[in-house]
Formats: sequence, C-alpha cells, structure tokens
Amino acid sequence: MRRTLLPIVCLLLGTPMLLGQPTFLPPPRITTLPAEITPMRESVAPVNFNEPSQDTPRWSLTAEYLLWSTSRSPVPVPLVTTGDTSRTAGGFIGDQSTRVLVGNSNIDFGEISGGRIGLTRWVDCDRVLGIEGSAFVLGRQETSNLTASDTAGSPLLVFPYQTPAGVATGLIISDPDPKARGNVRVNISNRFWGADTNGVYNIYQQQWLAVDALLGFRYFDLGDSLEIVSNSENPSTLNNYSAVETFRTRNQFFGGQLGSRVGLQQGRVSADFTSFIALGSTEQVVSIVGTSNFSGASATPAGTRSGFLYTQQSNIGNRRHREFSAIPQMQAKLGFDLTCKFRATVGYDAIWWNNVVRPGDQIDRVINLTQASPNIGGIGVLSGAARPAPLNTTSDFWAHGVSFGLEYRW
Repeated sequence: MRRTLLPIVCLLLGTPMLLGQPTFLPPPRITTLPAEITPMRESVAPVNFNEPSQDTPRWSLTAEYLLWSTSRSPVPVPLVTTGDTSRTAGGFIGDQSTRVLVGNSNIDFGEISGGRIGLTRWVDCDRVLGIEGSAFVLGRQETSNLTASDTAGSPLLVFPYQTPAGVATGLIISDPDPKARGNVRVNISNRFWGADTNGVYNIYQQQWLAVDALLGFRYFDLGDSLEIVSNSENPSTLNNYSAVETFRTRNQFFGGQLGSRVGLQQGRVSADFTSFIALGSTEQVVSIVGTSNFSGASATPAGTRSGFLYTQQSNIGNRRHREFSAIPQMQAKLGFDLTCKFRATVGYDAIWWNNVVRPGDQIDRVINLTQASPNIGGIGVLSGAARPAPLNTTSDFWAHGVSFGLEYRW
C-alpha cells in the first residue's frame, strides 16, 4: 500500500510545474558590477620654444644659398675709342669727335649666386662656451665686351694712350681709309670667398634673450682678371698683329676679429644680429702679362714677343704688397623653428673691405713706345721714362645680399 501511494504523491506535487504554475524559488542575488575602469590619459604640455629643454642641442649645422652683389670692377682709363676719320686726331683723347667705347666706367656683375656652410659646437650643456666656423663662396662672374669693324675697316677703332711728354695719340686697330680691319674683346672676371672660425662666450642668457661675445680668425680672398684680346689686319701694309694683354689681381686678408651676437626667441620665431670688425693684413698680388704676334710681308720682325701696348717690359711681372685693412661685417637673420631640430632662416649680410687692388686700376695709359716692337713704332729698347709703370693703385670693395638657409640642431 505504501509503495502504491508514494508515486501518486510525487506526481501530485509535480503537477503544478507542468501546468505552468509559479514555483516558490529563492530570489536571485543581485550583484552590482564595478564601473568599467578607464585608463588615465597622460597630459602632454605644449612645447615651449623659449625654455631650453633638459636635452639642449650642443651641435648645429647650417647650409645657406646666397644671392649677393659686389662692388663694380673699375676701369678708369679709356681702352678703346672711335672718332671721325676725316680728322687727324680722330679717336685720340682730347679730340672733339672721339668717343670712348670701352673703359672710363665701372663694370657691374649684377647679382651673384653662392653658398655658405657653418658648424657650431657648444662645449658645455649650459651653452656658455662654444666654437663655430663657417665658409662661403660666390660663383665666378664674367663679362665680355666685343668691338669689331666690318671688312672695310669701319668704324675706326683705336687704343688711346699718352706719351711721357703728355701728347695724346693712339694705336690703330681698324681704319676704313687703308681698309685695315680688326676687333677687340675685353674680358673681366671676378671671384670672392672667405672663411672664419670663432670662440663663443655667452655673457647673458634668459629664456628669450642671449648675448654672446665672439673672438676668432678671418680669411677673405678676392681674385680679379682683365684681359684685352685684339687682332688687326692691314692689307695695304701687309703688317698684321694679334695680342693678348692680361692684368690679374689677388687680395688675401689674414686677421683677427672681434664680434658680438644678440639672439632673440619668441615661440617658434627667432632673430639674430651679429657684427664683426676684423683687423689684419691684406696681401696684394698684381700680375701683368702680355704677348703679341706679328705676321705679314712687312712685319719687322715677324713672330711672337713679350708685351704689346699697355703691357711692356717696364710693368710686366708679379708684384706683392702688404697693406693694413679693417673689415667691418654685419649680419641679420630671422628664423622659424619647423621642428625642435630644424630651423628655416632668411638673412642679410654686408661686408666692406678697404685697400684692395683691382685689375683696371693697374693700367697705365702713359706709354713710352721706344721699348715696344718696331711693328707698332718702337725700337725694342727703352729710352727715357719707364712707362707704363706698375701702379699698385688701391680701392675699396664691398659685398652684400640676402641668404636663405636651413639649420639642423642636435
């Protein structure tokens, strides 16, 4: 009986669940989950370009493109003239018909491209002591002036000069009367470069201002050349000539320099103002060379000889002189920090150099023709004043212009 009732009781107890009736189960436990943990974002402060970082750059390398102008090359004497062939003194200095075709002017080379590099090394982390060096070069500039006659010898072309007695005369290059034809080319070239090295001492430093004193060595090199190339053919006399006369000068400055630099920095923008005064010696070298060749049945004698007209035995050769020079130099430069390591710059430079020799200043137009070739009226032996003479005339030289550069610091 008990075995029969037990399954019945179990069945009755389970019936409500099968019929979908609620059962009394314990209430669920509600657990509050912690909020999602958000990682803290590290705040990044903006870069302050006025404040030196703990890892202050101690090296800097600059490369710049230069666009400068230099002083004109002086040619104070008349080199080639023309005039009225109907006048006896046509083409000679002093005649009312004479016009100067080459000379009596200053040759302008215009704007010259160049480059400059610089390197700076700070000895200590506080940027108190440093050493710097730079070098620049301007491209070689050349200008040429060609004056030529036609086959009939027109126009009249003359090399004008003056005798030691003060008489104005000239050497004929072309003349339509005997139908002598000829041409003259005057070539002038110039090159300027320099370098320096300095010790740097910081005498004042703030976040936006720095003042440095500089002491070092300066070198400048200026080379010039003036070349006169002439040819003449005279069918009536059968006396022809060709000649090359060259005047070269070189100036080398060696000296110490003292300077100062003021640097300003505001954010990414910077400005530097640098001034120097260099004191030292300028070694001047003047080189004069002349060669002429005479040909034709009337040449007496034919062949090649040293000298021609403006170059004679009295002034041919190399001569050296030393002169004291004071060379002021200034530089202004604006910069913009592209990054913490790269800076773009634009600047302006000006240099003034006194006591330099230029080739056009070395031409002596007083000629004693006795030492010249018999083909142009000489006797080949000097008699009287030794003219043309070596002049060693000096003048001033300047250079100025803008620069565009990029600086790398590490």
